[in-house]
Amino acid sequence: MKTNKAFDIIIFGASGFIGRHTALKAVTMFKDLSWAVAGRNREKLQLIVRQIAERTLKDLRELPILIADVKDENSIIRMVEDCEVLINCCGPIQLCGEVIIKNCIKSGTHYVDISNDPYFNELMQLKYHESAEENNIYVVSACGFQSFAMEMGLNFMQENFNGTINYVDAYVKYGCINPHVSFGPIGSDTVWKSMILACSKIGELPHIRQCLRRIPWPFLLPKQPIKRLLHRPDQQTRVTFVRFPLIDQQDIERSQYYFYKLDKKRPIQFYKYLVFPRSFLLAFLFALWTLVISLMANFDKTREIVIEYPRLFSVGLFSPKGPDLRIVANTKFQMTLYGVGWSRYPTHSIYELNDERLDQAMCLEISGINPIYNVGCLCLLLSALTVLQEQDVMPNNLFKNKNVIVSAVRNSHAVQYRVAPPPAPKIIRIGAEVTSAFMWWWILWHLWHEYGHIIGEFPYPATKEWTNEELGIPTD
Repeated sequence: MKTNKAFDIIIFGASGFIGRHTALKAVTMFKDLSWAVAGRNREKLQLIVRQIAERTLKDLRELPILIADVKDENSIIRMVEDCEVLINCCGPIQLCGEVIIKNCIKSGTHYVDISNDPYFNELMQLKYHESAEENNIYVVSACGFQSFAMEMGLNFMQENFNGTINYVDAYVKYGCINPHVSFGPIGSDTVWKSMILACSKIGELPHIRQCLRRIPWPFLLPKQPIKRLLHRPDQQTRVTFVRFPLIDQQDIERSQYYFYKLDKKRPIQFYKYLVFPRSFLLAFLFALWTLVISLMANFDKTREIVIEYPRLFSVGLFSPKGPDLRIVANTKFQMTLYGVGWSRYPTHSIYELNDERLDQAMCLEISGINPIYNVGCLCLLLSALTVLQEQDVMPNNLFKNKNVIVSAVRNSHAVQYRVAPPPAPKIIRIGAEVTSAFMWWWILWHLWHEYGHIIGEFPYPATKEWTNEELGIPTD
């Protein structure tokens, strides 16, 4: 519902790397809306606005600039009271997100961000869902390129499958448009810090989910076959797949649980893999690097070291100086969603379809260039526009309408959705001797005994049981 607030949309954190690219795209996408940019430093914001004006050849001298700081809650309150929808581009989200969400709900302002932190997103849902529902406010997180594109692809598959999907395997591949462009950072240290903080809280997710999911997840048959940590589709190809069920997979599961709880709709089982086209060794090193970084993120001393030296521990992918725009513009991605199911619908119960005769498959390819700063910012803006303009299809069908996919393709030549012929479901597993649990623990045990004295004794984190008071949930 339209109110008499000063602005339709405010982009908060516009002086950051995500924020400035979001504001750049907003110039063309928000031309019929009243919008503003906000942040801590007026001089930085003015410089960003001038740079955007030069790049877009638009006169932005009248674009409002607001000053707000998460350390000054009154400034946050003044900012969120002035807009219908707030786009939050600040980070790390664990350190600055809650004060913004809390005051958005109090002020009757919808909230959208790009955060892919499962712990933060689900904790905010646990603490503020009821108050947001009472105030008819939408708090929409994880609007980045991966979660957004996968959700849209999954919804498209459901509508066009002509049957019931049992499970979907997602294969994500990153690459370079021009392979001769040199390697360099693709993200800032703020993004790196957000990722490390998200990893550090993974152990606390089960308790939050136990509180959130009062209705248990249904027992579905047949179970989705989960491939080995590293595997190849056949003996001829050099492509290697790495199991990577993190971040956006959590968002897919949340959405599937929501639709199951709301409509008793059979959830789709979902699993994600990363694709390494040429080198099994590179895939193995990536899996090992992910494991080591995840372990280091769970201890205070090592977490501080990993955050302090982002370029070292990210192998040059993240830097305090920010991304190299020439390298970022050269990146591309492709997501392949492979769905398998039945050519019929359940007539009485979601549990009716439990036989092994899966007789139908569908393959959808989603591709684009510059995933973080082009497609990601586009998805963020489209999410805000949907919340602002299409509340008649919310909340039951949030972002399920086809207009979002059409807008994504229309507003950027870099996003494509294409239905592809499904491949033969043939998997030959390899590398058991490398990827076995014994081998992983053998490597870690030797690393610990060789180099553990350098770091010192690790204070192993104790399992924390939270009370409702600690979570800020009112009790009757």
